[in-house]
Amino acid sequence: MADLTSPELTARIHRGAHEIGGSCVELRSGDATIILDLGTPLTSRPGQLTPLPQAVGLGARGTAPLGVFITHGHQDHWGLVPQLPPGIPLFVGQGPRTCFGPHSSGGPGSTWERPGT
Repeated sequence: MADLTSPELTARIHRGAHEIGGSCVELRSGDATIILDLGTPLTSRPGQLTPLPQAVGLGARGTAPLGVFITHGHQDHWGLVPQLPPGIPLFVGQGPRTCFGPHSSGGPGSTWERPGT
């Protein structure tokens, strides 16, 4: 289990600080990481593969995040979710989940199930 008692919390903004869209924020305390949003940048073209941000645990480096939390239903906050590695929990509130249409499933408080998970 990850250490959630560390007094130090670090926040790293991967996308969205110097651009509109593509929101992704990594919150880390000790070995525990959560990701807030995993959005598509507005500069991405339809059909273009946009790489995941270099957040700890989303690629080959580091411990997988405890989860990814989607703040709301705009694609610049959730558009890269289909690329999320299997096994990383995804948390989406009931309101934003309705924006996902056929991509959503589950009841209130459940995780959004992705293909291959």
